[in-house]
Amino acid sequence: MNEKIEDVKKEIEEELEEQDKKELAEDLENFGETEEVLLLKNTIQELENKVKTVQADSINYRKRKDEEVSRMLKYANQDLILDLLNIQNTFKEAFKMVDKNKELENYFKGFKMIENQISNTLTNYGVKKIDCLNKEYDYNLEEAVMIEENKDKKDNIVLEVFRDGYMLYDKVILPAQVKVNKNESEGK
Repeated sequence: MNEKIEDVKKEIEEELEEQDKKELAEDLENFGETEEVLLLKNTIQELENKVKTVQADSINYRKRKDEEVSRMLKYANQDLILDLLNIQNTFKEAFKMVDKNKELENYFKGFKMIENQISNTLTNYGVKKIDCLNKEYDYNLEEAVMIEENKDKKDNIVLEVFRDGYMLYDKVILPAQVKVNKNESEGK
């Protein structure tokens, strides 16, 4: 009989414990709804949002700086390349003189080798010649220094290239100087 009393006593204690737990949970739930707790929860949420915003801004700043540094490094040699292009253009002008003077033919061969070396070096550093002869004039790539009327060609076509133009990767560093066709009858 003592055992039965002990079992009933244990059951009652367990039920009381469960009831106490439920009451405690209800009390905690009711406590969670007070204004003070809601205010603290809102403050925590705002601070978490601010932290996320600062983290995103930091990541974006880092990306922008990396892109800027990459762009600076990509075009760092631009001044040197422009100087080499001027030397190359001088060689090309000198080559035009060789046809007129046969005594300079041996020099021509040596100068041509040097010009080819400069051209290859420029190509290795991302320089591309702008191909514009007999193509439509593009003011982004070329500079029109002369206009001529030629009825045999379409309007706005490059008739002659006076100085080659060059791009460094995707940027025009030296626009081509060209003569452009402009037909008066088509322009009206």
